Amino acid sequence: MNNTPTFIHIGEGSNKSSKKGMAVPMNVVLVLLAITLIAFSVLAYGGWHLANSLTKTQVTVLLIVGIFSTPIMVFLGYWFGRTEVRGFLGGVDAALDKIAKTVDIRNKSLPHKTQAPPPSIQRPPHPHDDVPRLSFRNANDHQIIDL
Repeated sequence: MNNTPTFIHIGEGSNKSSKKGMAVPMNVVLVLLAITLIAFSVLAYGGWHLANSLTKTQVTVLLIVGIFSTPIMVFLGYWFGRTEVRGFLGGVDAALDKIAKTVDIRNKSLPHKTQAPPPSIQRPPHPHDDVPRLSFRNANDHQIIDL
């Protein structure tokens, strides 16, 4: 088997030219995949063994508890998700405030050019400047409209 390292990109986007990242040997990736598969198999077997040892009444009770706890879990997921988003957006807002302050400081330190310099060359008058422009509203069927 070829032991070339696999490149795992760390950061945003899929920019291959970025220097951020780490090389992971393919053997390590395969070992981690095998450990994950074994752990999932052990959990599945344990759940199957536990389900075989339960009586019908115990399964019914677990099903009823699961059904009635679903709205509570949905509410808690919504609440914790909303709280997490508020924290994330608060961090984004703080970062944008710092960026805005930096830009404001730079704009205050730079000399402002409020007016454009006067044009050095004037455009000669066009012969059709005096002609009123034709619009869609007053155009006939075969007239050309200058957009």
